[in-house]
Amino acid sequence: MAALGLLLPQASHPALWTLAFLGAGWLYLQAQGSLRAGKGPLAPLLAVGLGASAFFFLGVMGLLLRPWGLLLLPLGLGLVLILLGQGEAWLLRGRGKGP
Repeated sequence: MAALGLLLPQASHPALWTLAFLGAGWLYLQAQGSLRAGKGPLAPLLAVGLGASAFFFLGVMGLLLRPWGLLLLPLGLGLVLILLGQGEAWLLRGRGKGP
């Protein structure tokens, strides 16, 4: 952990917590929008990709806001799993059929 402190210093600030939650919420809403628009079979892939980017974003923010910020990692993992399930359900409903 000491080596991590040299590479990435702690930056615990209330505005960063707000940024973390707003950023993850925005990415989640973008993923929901891609599934709602449902244009082609790549919509679930886009949604899962946005979920993975939310996981990465929350991971970086968690490292900045450590030690309590590391609790953002399970939140990011939950977003990925929720969007993965929704994308799979979208495909199973038959919306992923091409032209």
